[in-house]
Amino acid sequence: MTRAKNQRVVAENFERSAAASDRLGRDMDTAILGLVGEVGSLVSALKKKRRDTDGFLGYHDAVLEELGDVLWYVSAVARRGGTSLSDVLARATNPTQEASSVMLGSLAQAKGFDERAFERALLELAGEAGDLAKRFIGSAYRDNVDALRGDLIKLLRPLGRAAAAAEVSLDEAGQKNMAKTQDRWPTEQKFPPLFDEGLHIDEQLPRLLRVEIYEREVNGKKFVFQKSGGIFLGDRLTDNHLPEDDYRFHDVFHLAYAAVLGWSPTIRAVLKIKRKSLPKIDENEDGART
Repeated sequence: MTRAKNQRVVAENFERSAAASDRLGRDMDTAILGLVGEVGSLVSALKKKRRDTDGFLGYHDAVLEELGDVLWYVSAVARRGGTSLSDVLARATNPTQEASSVMLGSLAQAKGFDERAFERALLELAGEAGDLAKRFIGSAYRDNVDALRGDLIKLLRPLGRAAAAAEVSLDEAGQKNMAKTQDRWPTEQKFPPLFDEGLHIDEQLPRLLRVEIYEREVNGKKFVFQKSGGIFLGDRLTDNHLPEDDYRFHDVFHLAYAAVLGWSPTIRAVLKIKRKSLPKIDENEDGART
């Protein structure tokens, strides 16, 4: 595996990012389920590697992403239980260290890939996650932050060993998770310009388009029609499939691509508004291969 880049991430910064993207509600149940699920996904990455050997080309990136997701859910569980990932990390690595200065990578340093050690650490991690869920169901953490903190410490230690054995940096895992969650739930929404911004209006997708989509029976067969401004768009469609699967309505997805993404080669073709002034774009993006 390729050695990870040396990026340092303060755990408190990671937690701020995690809290800003947290949509799980106040209860701990979903956070516990998510944590157990992400540990399972991490174990699954190893299973796929063993099953597919060199065919699983995304192994390193998959492990990196799943480690970041596990950290996210540890943060979510800790926050709901009255503690924090920073506090748990500090106690797991150096109890005398201030929680505000602990780094994600303080838990473990990559030493070289060791698949057997990785497997053992994952099995231990899975066991700790199962114990955490079992103790939660038994109300062990109700008004008992010390019990939760102690069990999260027990969970983080094999997580650190797994990262070290996989030659993965927890700092980088956290950095990638922060980038992923910021992309999915941005704290400040900034929309990029549309793909055809600045082109002549004849080559732009309409900024306002009202389309009527309706079903009509013709000679005993159901067809779906699309009409805009009294003019039919595209062909009338049937499912062309047994059993019926509503494929005849599928052009609504192409319209959604145009409306939400500002991109749809199919709608460009239907409306005859390909970007002919840009030959390479016209051929490779607006052409027949859609």
